[in-house]
Parts: sequence; structure tokens; C-alpha cells
Amino acid sequence: MIMANNKFISLISLARKAGKLVLGYDKIKSSGKKFKLIIICSDVSERTIRNAKLYISEDGSAIDLQMSMFEFGKLIGAEKVGVAAVDDDGFAKAIFESMK
Repeated sequence: MIMANNKFISLISLARKAGKLVLGYDKIKSSGKKFKLIIICSDVSERTIRNAKLYISEDGSAIDLQMSMFEFGKLIGAEKVGVAAVDDDGFAKAIFESMK
């Protein structure tokens, strides 16, 4: 698991404001897309993790975030979010790199 840092927080906030975050497993699933980056919170069920990872593109990745659904939701201005997908290659790469 990975802790969020200031760069991650800034980038995820920008992606949210730009409309490039898909919030929640149901919305990820209904989009019918594959994503370069999926962010998974620490208190998401194994089933949700397994299902969400089906929507990662071949060259994509997942970040297992050391943050609860409520903490992540608060960070991005939502009630609670357990899984989010980044719907932009540039944001996905920058967010993933910020967590190294």
C-alpha cells in the first residue's frame, strides 16, 4: 500500500476538477472502458478489488492507496469513494509517477 503525498493530492484534485476521474466501481463498470490507472482504497472488499482490476488496460496499473474510502472521498470532495479510475493518459502517468 502507498501513502498519499502532496503531489498525488494536487494531481488527483486537478484530475477531479477536469472531469477526468471516474468515481466508484459501478461508474467504472458502466463506462465500458479500460483505464491506465485505477486507485483502490485500503478498506475496499476483495471482490471489488478483483472486479475493478478487470478494467485496467493492458499497459495500465493499480495503486493500492493507504487511505480509507471516507478519507479519499473527503480528499476529492465526495462522501466516500473506494475505487476511482483516471480517464486521461497524462493524468494517469503523472499520478502514478507521483506515488513512486
